[in-house]
Amino acid sequence: MNNRRQFIKNLTIGAAAGSLAGCRQTVNRSIPYLIQPEEIVPGESLHYATTYYDGYTYGSVMARVMNGRPVKIDGNSHSSLTLGGSNVRLQASLFGLYQPGRCLYPLVKHVRAGWADFFSQTSSLLKQPDKDIVLFCRKGISPTEDIVMNDFLSRFPNIRKIEYDTVSCKSVSDSHNQVFGRPIQPLPVFNQVNILLTFSGDLLVSSPLPEYITRHYCQNRTQLRHFHFDCCSSLTGNKADKTFCIHPDEERVILANLYNYFAVLNRMPAIECPEHHILSALPLADTGAQNLLVISSSADPEVQRMICRINYLAGAYSKFLKPEYHINLRTAQPAEIVFSDKTLFEQSDIFIFYDCDPVTDSLLDAEEWKKRLADKPVIALVHENNRSSALAGYIAPVQHPYEMWGDAMAVNGFYSFQQPLVVPAGESVHRASVLLSWMDTEQDITDYIQQTWMNLFERTDNFADFIAFRNHILQNGVLELPVLPVALEMKETFYQPVFNRPGGIRINILPSPVTGDKMEINPFLNEIPDPVYGTLEKDIVFSNHQDYTLFKRNGISHHHLYDPNHASDVITGYYASPFHRFCVSSGFRFTSDDMVFSKERRSPDRFIPEISASMLEAQQDYLTVNPSHVHEQQNWIMSVDLHRCTGCGACMIACQIENNIPPVGMTEALKGRLMHWIKIGKVNMADGRRMAIPLLCQQCHQAPCESVCPVAATMHSTDGINQMVYNRCIGARYCNNNCPYHARVFNFYDYASADPLRENDPQWASSLQKTFALMRNADVTVRSKGVMEKCNFCFHRIHKARADARTEGRLFDPTDVNPACAAACPAGAIIFGDRNQNDSKARRLFESENSRFLLAKLNTSPSVAYLCNSFLHYEKD
Repeated sequence: MNNRRQFIKNLTIGAAAGSLAGCRQTVNRSIPYLIQPEEIVPGESLHYATTYYDGYTYGSVMARVMNGRPVKIDGNSHSSLTLGGSNVRLQASLFGLYQPGRCLYPLVKHVRAGWADFFSQTSSLLKQPDKDIVLFCRKGISPTEDIVMNDFLSRFPNIRKIEYDTVSCKSVSDSHNQVFGRPIQPLPVFNQVNILLTFSGDLLVSSPLPEYITRHYCQNRTQLRHFHFDCCSSLTGNKADKTFCIHPDEERVILANLYNYFAVLNRMPAIECPEHHILSALPLADTGAQNLLVISSSADPEVQRMICRINYLAGAYSKFLKPEYHINLRTAQPAEIVFSDKTLFEQSDIFIFYDCDPVTDSLLDAEEWKKRLADKPVIALVHENNRSSALAGYIAPVQHPYEMWGDAMAVNGFYSFQQPLVVPAGESVHRASVLLSWMDTEQDITDYIQQTWMNLFERTDNFADFIAFRNHILQNGVLELPVLPVALEMKETFYQPVFNRPGGIRINILPSPVTGDKMEINPFLNEIPDPVYGTLEKDIVFSNHQDYTLFKRNGISHHHLYDPNHASDVITGYYASPFHRFCVSSGFRFTSDDMVFSKERRSPDRFIPEISASMLEAQQDYLTVNPSHVHEQQNWIMSVDLHRCTGCGACMIACQIENNIPPVGMTEALKGRLMHWIKIGKVNMADGRRMAIPLLCQQCHQAPCESVCPVAATMHSTDGINQMVYNRCIGARYCNNNCPYHARVFNFYDYASADPLRENDPQWASSLQKTFALMRNADVTVRSKGVMEKCNFCFHRIHKARADARTEGRLFDPTDVNPACAAACPAGAIIFGDRNQNDSKARRLFESENSRFLLAKLNTSPSVAYLCNSFLHYEKD
C-alpha cells in the first residue's frame, strides 16, 4: 500500500512539474538606473509646458512625462488662447513622436550617411550662385526661426522662400489690407455680442484658434443669438439658434443686403444688389445695429471685403474685433495656388523642403511631381518619412516639436515657448540648426533662442534677472506682453461687388473636424467618427441627393452620404481626401452630366449613437438608492452642460490616451468594435436640430451590470464608482447585455499587441506595438483579450490626488481631481466633483432644476447629469 501511495505521489509531482515547466512565462528583464537623476522618481510624473505647431494645429500644452516618456498632452491653463482646452489633434499628437515612420538618420542618395557627408554634398549645391533655389515651407510663427531664416536668405541671395498653408485664411488678411490698409486677421471676442452671424465653415472646430473661439463662444452663449449660413451641416450650425441652408453663391448677395442695411444707418451710399428674403428673418431692429458681429471662413475675397465693411459700420472693431491682436496663423498663400504654377518648377534648379510635405499638401500625385522635378536635386528636412522625402536625394532628420527648443507667437503679443520633453530620436537635430550649418556660422540655435528671449525680458519689468524670467516662461509656457492699440479707417467710401453664379456643380471643400488638413495615418484619429455625420470612411461626399453618387470620369466612384440640410447643386468633401485630389486633377469642373445616381451601393455606416430628447428625464422623487451604498467620504458625480458641448470629440481621444485604450484597426472598427469609453452621441430635437451629448458609463448606484456578473468582476466602490476588477473578468459579457446605456466595450482581440492592426497593416505590426507601449500610462492597467472594460471616472487620478494629500500632510480636496475628459474639453462642458462637498460646483449643477438623467425611469440612479438649459433657451427663441 505504501509503495502504491509513493508511486501516485511521485506521478502527481512529476505531472505538476511538467505542467509548470510548460506554462513558464517569458522573463522581461529591466535595467535599473545606475545613477538615478534627482528629478526622476519611478512612478511619479513630471509636467512640462511646451508648444505644438505643425503648420495647421497650434496649441500651448502641458505634457505629463513619466520615466522620461511623454504619455499625455493637456491644454495649458496659463494660456489665454487655449484656457486649458485642447482638441483631438493635440491629444493625438504624441503618436507623431513615437510613430514607426520617424526619420532617424541622414540619407544621401537613399543611403545612410553621416552629417559630415550630408553637409559636404548639400553645401556644394547651395553655394552655386548661378543656381535658382526654391525653399518650400509652411507658415512659420516662431520669432527665433524667422531671424534664422532671414540670416540664411541673406547669406544665399539665390534662394527664394515660398510659404504656403494647406487651409489658408489669407483672404481675411488681404481683405483687411484692401479695406483698411493693414494685412491683419483680428482676434474676435464675444463679450456683449447680441447677434452673431457666421458664414461658410465650422468656426468652432476648424478656425485657427478653435479652443479660444469655443471657450469664449460658450461663455457668452446665453446672451447672444447665433445665426449660421452654410451649404452643409456642421458643428457650428448645430449650436446656432437657427441655421440657413444657402448656396455658396448666395453668400455675396446676403452680405450685400446686410451691408446696405448698415450703410443706410450710417448715411452712406448703398450698393446695387439683388434682394434676399433671409435678411428679414434676422432680428436687426430688435437689438440695434451696434451689437452685431459677422465672421466667415470663406476663401472668397469679395465675401471677406464685404464682411470687413459690415463689421466696421456696425462698430465691431471697437468692441468685438481687436486689430492690435492679429492672428499669425494660416496667413500664407493656399497650397493649391502655390503648386499650380508649373513655371516655378521649370525655372528652378534645386528644391528644399523645409520640414514640410509639399507632395501631399499640393494634392498632386507622385508621378506629376517626378515630371516637375525632372531629376533635379531635392533636399528634404523631415521628422517623418513622407511622400516628399521619397522623392528627395538628400534627407536630413529634424526634431519633432516635442523634442526641440523654440518659441511661437500665434497672436501678436501672446508668446508661447517650447522645451524638449524627451531625448531626440536617432540623429535628428533642430531644423534651424541645418540652416546654420549651411551658413558656416559658429552660432547655435540655442544662441538665437537666448537672444530672442533676452529681448522679451527687456520688455518686461516683473523679474529681477534673466534667470528668473527664463524659469518663469519655461514653467508657465506662455508670456503676454502689451501691444499698442490700432485704429482702423476705411480707405474706400464706395464699393460695388460683382454678383455672378456660374453654372454646373459647385464643389465645397472643408477641413475635416477630426483630421484637419490631411487624411492622417494616425490610428487614433482614424477611428474617431466624424462628429457631424458619424462615418469612419474618409472619402465621403455630402449632398442632398438621396441616391448614391457616381462620377463617370476615369471610372472613379466615391462614398456618398445624404444630407437633408445640404444645398442643391453643391457637393461637399473633406480636404486632402481622395475626392479632393480627384477634384484637383479634374480642375474642379463638374456638370450634371458627370454624375449618375444609383442605389446599387449602400451609404456608409454611421457610428454615432442617436437618442431622443425624451430619454433625458428629471430624477423622480420615488426613485430609491440602494441602502448598502453608503458614501461617507466622497460621492463622485459628473455634470455635462449640453449648452456648452460642441461635439468636437476632444474628450473621446483624451480618455483613450489616458486610459491606454488602443486603436483596433479599421477592419474591426467598421464592425462596430470601437473601444472608446466615451462616445459623442446626438440628441434629436423636436425642431430637427441634433445636439451633441457625451455618452459614458453613468456610474449607477443601482447598476444593472453588478447583479449579473457571475464572478463579481464589476462592483460598487465606497465612493460611488462602478469599478472593474480586470483579473476577475472571464468575458461572460452578461454585464454588457444588462447595461441599458451600452457603456461597456469588450476586447475581442489582444489589442495591446496590435492583433487587428497586424491584419490591416502587416508591415507596421511590430512597430505599432512598440509605439503603443511607449505611449502607455503606467498608472492604468493594460487589459487583455476577453476582458470587459468601461469608464471609471479616471480612478487612478483620484487615487493619485489622495496619495499626494497624505504625503503633503493635508486634507484631501476633491477639487484637485479632474478626469481626462473634463481637462481636455475646450468648452468647459464637463464638471466633475464630490456630491458630499456642499459648496462644490458639481453638486450645485447636479441638483439644479435643469439637470436631466438618461433613462431615469429605469431607477438606476445615475451619477451623471446632463444640463439641458440649452433646450429651454432654444424653445424660448
